[in-house]
Amino acid sequence: MDIGRKVSIPILIMLALCLFVNTGTASAEAERVYVRATKLGRYDFESQVFIGEGDVELRSGDTVIHGDYLVWDMTQEELYLNGNVTLVQGSDELRGQSLKYNVTAGKGELMNVRSVIDIPKAEGPVFLFGESMEIESDVYRLVGGELTTCDLEESHYHVSTKELEVIVGKKMIIRGVTYYEGKMPLFYWPYLVIPLDVDWKEGLFALPVVGYNQTEGIYVKNTFNYYINQRAYGNVYVDFFSKLGIGLGVRHLYDLGKVGNGSLYVYHLPHKDSQLWRGRFEHETQGRNWELKTNNSYEDSMDSRFIDSQTKLTWKTDNISGEARAVYQENPKKKVKRLLEYGAAWKQTLADGWQLHLDGKVTERDTTTRLKMIDYLAETSYAWDKHTVTLGFQQKYNPDLVDSSSQPWVSVNRIPEVTWNVKDLGPLRLELSAGKYSEYPSQVTGLRGLGALRLQSVSWKPTSKTTLSYTGDLTGSIYEDQESQLSVYGRANLSQRITEQVRFSAVYSQRNVWGDTPFQFDRQKAAKDLTLQLNYASSKVNASVRGGYDFLKDKYDSLVVQSRWQPNPKWRFSVYANYDLNTAAPGRLVPILEYEGDSENPVEFKVGGRYEMSGQYWERMDVQFEVPVAETWKIGCDAVYEPQKGTFSRGALSLSKVFHCRTIAFSYDHVRKNVALQYTINAFPTLPFKWGSATGVSLFDLEDVYDIIGL
Repeated sequence: MDIGRKVSIPILIMLALCLFVNTGTASAEAERVYVRATKLGRYDFESQVFIGEGDVELRSGDTVIHGDYLVWDMTQEELYLNGNVTLVQGSDELRGQSLKYNVTAGKGELMNVRSVIDIPKAEGPVFLFGESMEIESDVYRLVGGELTTCDLEESHYHVSTKELEVIVGKKMIIRGVTYYEGKMPLFYWPYLVIPLDVDWKEGLFALPVVGYNQTEGIYVKNTFNYYINQRAYGNVYVDFFSKLGIGLGVRHLYDLGKVGNGSLYVYHLPHKDSQLWRGRFEHETQGRNWELKTNNSYEDSMDSRFIDSQTKLTWKTDNISGEARAVYQENPKKKVKRLLEYGAAWKQTLADGWQLHLDGKVTERDTTTRLKMIDYLAETSYAWDKHTVTLGFQQKYNPDLVDSSSQPWVSVNRIPEVTWNVKDLGPLRLELSAGKYSEYPSQVTGLRGLGALRLQSVSWKPTSKTTLSYTGDLTGSIYEDQESQLSVYGRANLSQRITEQVRFSAVYSQRNVWGDTPFQFDRQKAAKDLTLQLNYASSKVNASVRGGYDFLKDKYDSLVVQSRWQPNPKWRFSVYANYDLNTAAPGRLVPILEYEGDSENPVEFKVGGRYEMSGQYWERMDVQFEVPVAETWKIGCDAVYEPQKGTFSRGALSLSKVFHCRTIAFSYDHVRKNVALQYTINAFPTLPFKWGSATGVSLFDLEDVYDIIGL
């Protein structure tokens, strides 16, 4: 029977086993296979052989096969497809010259393989090459093959394998792996597994990292992985250091179902003078209304020793929520050398509008002295309409205030305190409270009653360009020893747009205080100050001048000037400076010049400095840049030079060469005396090249600049 050109021919034969998606049992649910041949389709009823020519397509479920010529023997249940064969299943695409497939056995062989497979974490497709590939259900097995991500006809690099097995949607197993740069073998792994069905928390495959530094000498860091199933997989680390010996480690990721999931990491370097232990344990599990998380790290070496353990249990129902927590940290190099903290919190809705809140913790801190703090709170509140009444008991130790010279008191106890809040009284809020307080270490104990009327921020626009906002409060306290304290506070903010580019703002605040308090925690301080600021903003220029005056101290605030000029998207020039009006002395000047190129000219650099104007000397000079010096070469630098000391506090140089799909990079940190020569593949497998310097204040960080000039 001859079929004309471009005719779709459904073959109405129900197969016990489906092409490439069969279950491997004769009783599996049958699935219909559709065949289309655009040039010729012929079926011989006596021999039960179907022949198709010209862009032949076979479709079964989500599997599609294309080829030039098809012979299908129905009696033997075998098909042979020749010429530009393509098999597409999901996101995977296999290509070859010919395909022989047995429908009953669910097995086949693809010859002269040229295939493409998508792998999680790969930045591009992975190309497979080989003489033949065995196909069985959802398993592909390539014998004596190669894989690469280089898309050239003659690939720059490839991974040669004795056997490669792809279990679709689960994992790729590579046995007898040799890495070739061109035709030169560089590395060998006996076994690699690449998961295809997990969301990797870390890359599970990396080339060896080679480098040098003064402490470790020449080093080669190797990562080998293993994969049992999607619930159990991980890394094995084997590192060689010419000065320290061999370091061994393992990181195992697991999923125990209802018990939870997490990871376990152990690493050991047994050198007698530089012994190193590292460990980390993370686990997370949850039930219907609760969740438990724990994160624990440990390191013991010549350079550092620390322990960091944090665990939290939380639970929540319709009316109750709570948590229990524990933290233990130990690090002799930090200001707080040891910290132990444990506590719990409980919130419960007792009735409509009625809440109960319990919270408590114990903290022990070792700095120069050992300090133990107890913090507990028992509070219940009832809210209706605009009113909220709260009854609370609290003893609170604040570790930040313990170490602060500006706040000499340590703790305040409410034993108890009753508070009544009334909101939405127009722009006003009313607060009344009474309680007994005990303050340490002043040893002051007594009763206090407080009343406060607070004005929320109110805005008024007398003109379209003028905005006036104001806020304030009136607070009064009485004490059992007949002392009393009254304070009135107000703040007014004026914002005036002078032109479309120029805006002026002024903030005036004042607090008047009468009387005194026996406590430290509620002592009010008189204040009277004015802050003025002028801003200019256009498409290319931003500038501001800010200053102020303290009327009580009869002293000016520092005058701060900042500006930025950006003539185009590539160039930006910024200047920050301050000036002491009280002594008529200039302060610091921070100029910064930045350039960021585009894809055609990928040049990036930042140059800045900090100049002490009163002493007329440069305190530091900062530079960062990455510049192409040829079509495939780049140099980079990150350095901080302090002229007064004549030394670099940060300094690193890099030189890299790009070879189409991979990069060779050399870095030298002359402050840390570290040298690294590393090789990067720009797709998959990946080997990230990273180098850096000591952290510290950066002139290119806006918050650091503000700290420097006191803004």
